[in-house]
Amino acid sequence: MKGAEKIFAEVALEISPMPAEAKREKEFALEICRILEKNLKGEGVECAFVGSAARDTGLKGDNDLDLFVQFPRDKSEDYIVKKTFEAARKIPGEWVTHYAEHPYLQAQLGAFKVEVIPCFRMAANGELKSAVDRSPLHMAYLQEKLTPPQRRDVRLLKKLLKTAGIYGAEISIEGFSGLLCEYLILNYRNLETLIESAAKWKAPVFVDLEGFYIDSTQPEFDAPLVLIDAIDKKRNVAAVLSETNFHKFVSLCQAFRRRQSRDFFFRPATKAPSRNEVAKKLKARGTHFLLLSFGKPELVEDILVPQLRKTASAITREMRAAGFGVVDYAYYAANNCGVLLELASSQRPSVELVQGPPVREEAACVNFSKAHSAALRGPFVKGDRIFVEERVTERSAKKFLSGLLKDARALGVGANLSAPLKGAAVLEDAELNSVSDDEAAELWKYLSARDYWL
Repeated sequence: MKGAEKIFAEVALEISPMPAEAKREKEFALEICRILEKNLKGEGVECAFVGSAARDTGLKGDNDLDLFVQFPRDKSEDYIVKKTFEAARKIPGEWVTHYAEHPYLQAQLGAFKVEVIPCFRMAANGELKSAVDRSPLHMAYLQEKLTPPQRRDVRLLKKLLKTAGIYGAEISIEGFSGLLCEYLILNYRNLETLIESAAKWKAPVFVDLEGFYIDSTQPEFDAPLVLIDAIDKKRNVAAVLSETNFHKFVSLCQAFRRRQSRDFFFRPATKAPSRNEVAKKLKARGTHFLLLSFGKPELVEDILVPQLRKTASAITREMRAAGFGVVDYAYYAANNCGVLLELASSQRPSVELVQGPPVREEAACVNFSKAHSAALRGPFVKGDRIFVEERVTERSAKKFLSGLLKDARALGVGANLSAPLKGAAVLEDAELNSVSDDEAAELWKYLSARDYWL
């Protein structure tokens, strides 16, 4: 790729922390580690500063510091959480409890967002007591393996992915984690080679840095990208990466290979759309919009987002099965939760095709025919089943959807969302203009969706 290195060098200067900034981060993190170890004296703990800031692979302005307090393996999970919380809360700051596999603490200490995570000491490819036990081992492995040029390329890769909206292992993004970025650069040696290779990827892609499976059968992972963790051969580091984001990355690399430009790393800022612009865009589609807007339950993102996704999928499935032409759908968690449906029409056809049992099930076919004796048309055989056509009782999409919500649990929605859905507002077309600014921004995101590199 002619000219790629020149672009990489220029961009790296803009996105890399200044040496003084990096030094300040490390000194502050190590001082907090020292205090934690002092507060836990006699517990046999070691505090490890890990993550991108520790490995010099972070972006300028990312002031997140991850501190892992490693306990001996003979302690219980409740014990290490209790002791870590007591030790951290002796450090002045507003410590807030967050939850992953087990609780951890977070506080804004001056310019830095500090996370203190309790874990158990672990040997490479040893038995896990908790998922976070791997992090200090990742730190040791990557600190030894990554060269300075590769650390620069990790930063460039992160910026490239961030600009494309596919960086982050959060369940709401399902993108590339920082660790995955580091492993990919390590495996492909540099960013240019990674881009050249990824432009030709065809799922599934299998990467095994340490060659754990050279002489044995590769493990089966249901994922487009499988990257075996160098310190835990049973784990796919890319497990959270969605099929869509995998293919977005392939498409992004193909585009960069065709036309190298710094525009892949920096996009111009866009101003928030006016309510009038949102309304015009909705109307210009010439379709029918329904929005379920309901109160956001107090759930952590890792629980809320999968339940929202499940709910949106279940509602869409029911609408399609009932004969409503769903063009597309989206969901969001802003100040409220929302499920947005775009339909071809506000009404479904007056006649619906009702599927019966397979012809081979004689008794079931007889019973089905009797049950539908007043059908508009049929019964008749189509393929290997019998069918009838019935008159639709409720043609309005809004009324039909409102009816579904009366028994939301039966739809197969997220377990924690069935109650809030009963009180959901069902808005259609022009009524969407009354939503909050946060929700209007989500509507605009749907209406203006475009991958900039295509």
